[in-house]
Amino acid sequence: MQPELKSYQYNYPLTKNDVLVCLIDKHRIYPELSQEILLASNKYGFTYGEDIDTLVKSNSNYVLRHLIVVDGLDDPESTTFDYMDVIKSFTSATIAMSYSSKQSFDSASPTVEKMKKNYSQINFLLPTQHGDKYIPSLDKLVDNAICDSVRIKYEPKCISKNIEKIFTKDIRDFFGKVSALVGKNSLFHRAETDGFISLRCPHGEGFFITCTKTSKTNIDLSRIAYVHFYDESSNLLAYSGNFLPSSDSVEASVIYSKMLNVSAILHTHASRQFTRNPTFSHKIAVPPMRYGESKLGDSLVSYFKSQDEIDMAIMEDHGELFLSTESQPHLAYQEIKRTIESNLRKAK
Repeated sequence: MQPELKSYQYNYPLTKNDVLVCLIDKHRIYPELSQEILLASNKYGFTYGEDIDTLVKSNSNYVLRHLIVVDGLDDPESTTFDYMDVIKSFTSATIAMSYSSKQSFDSASPTVEKMKKNYSQINFLLPTQHGDKYIPSLDKLVDNAICDSVRIKYEPKCISKNIEKIFTKDIRDFFGKVSALVGKNSLFHRAETDGFISLRCPHGEGFFITCTKTSKTNIDLSRIAYVHFYDESSNLLAYSGNFLPSSDSVEASVIYSKMLNVSAILHTHASRQFTRNPTFSHKIAVPPMRYGESKLGDSLVSYFKSQDEIDMAIMEDHGELFLSTESQPHLAYQEIKRTIESNLRKAK
């Protein structure tokens, strides 16, 4: 790994010259995968290719270098070690394993958990069930090329770096308490930076949201952004703050704009507790969909408007949403806390 390159904090949007994404695709599960990532690279602005030696050596100035490996069956440890020398040329990597059965996947899970702790820069992509097999999904592979590199799909427009005048104590307390709640209950699978915490501004329009790649368990309050608005026609997101708002700000904006009673949203990736727990299969609101796009927000709004309660929903293969309709930040926190604790009891 290259520790000198890990300090990038997403305080400005990356460009094609800043980011390299490479693919090693031994399985060829999806013949169209390489073309789909190439299309994403042109749309969202990163360099992409499969000729790793040439690409890495031709430009050492990439701020981020991400590797995606689609290989291996039932043995994540051996697969990871097979590529360890290659991974050293990148700032991050994703291992997309396949499994021959659910039993094989379950048996390998303890090994994956151990390796996640030993190799923090490696993401072990969770597979999706296809018939009797568990394989990485096409959408997750394409999205991984984006979310582990440039991250955002919207066009950012920074209005101001300073939000202190509107970032009042009650709002700061909300973020601090929700962060502690996420940490206490380990509401993440891959990394504590996944998901987002958000609060509609109680003193005006817009909403506050954690910035992309921000820890949700030990929150740094300087990494909260204020989103003024999102314009779907231009894909422009106007914000204030020192860092880029969450890559999921688009979905959050759609929910806030179309559900005026929603005051707060917490998005977690608690795969074991909720997303992949059969106990909550009735809470699946949407099938696997691309993150950071208004289509996902619209689908979530349609689901919530069809429900008697809008406290919780699962995005299949992507995580959970916990919502509040309480107008005051401290009451919004309490409502989200009650919902999470109640459902955690059911999960056990």
